[in-house]
Amino acid sequence: MKAGQGKIKGGGYEREVGAKISLWITNGERKDLLCRTVLSGGQFTMSSTGNAGDLMAQHALAFPFCSKVVIECKFWKNLELIRFLNTEGELFKALMKVQKEAAKVRKNWWLVVKQNHQPELLFMPDNCSQTLLLYKHALFNGTVYMYKLNEFLRVVPYEDYVRLTTTVKVG
Repeated sequence: MKAGQGKIKGGGYEREVGAKISLWITNGERKDLLCRTVLSGGQFTMSSTGNAGDLMAQHALAFPFCSKVVIECKFWKNLELIRFLNTEGELFKALMKVQKEAAKVRKNWWLVVKQNHQPELLFMPDNCSQTLLLYKHALFNGTVYMYKLNEFLRVVPYEDYVRLTTTVKVG
């Protein structure tokens, strides 16, 4: 990959994830409900006018979801899952980043990640998923759940997810 192409790859991946989630929200009807956040990849602060995460609603149909969830998207050659499980590496840093940003805006979070030639993974907090019936992996003492993204979007109805997702625990 040439210098600077990482941002191109990341931006394209964010749009791809936005389309997948849009199709999930609309039962396959539309793929344009989410867009890249302005200054995606930039530092989010409470004083900025931007949004937390990499994706934001650009249509009213996505507002219920985006009012509850901050979405971060990452695409790497290698996720280095062993380092992640040892609380090290870029994937763990991305998890800490999305958790911190979501806490600032009192929302839940999704971390969607892709490794070359592997299925996409979805990480989310326990309060978003514990009532959903789907094969999942509990990580970090059950505070984070991991799914295959396509399986989650195929099996979990959007309406059920929005209804069952509890509010963020403050304090």
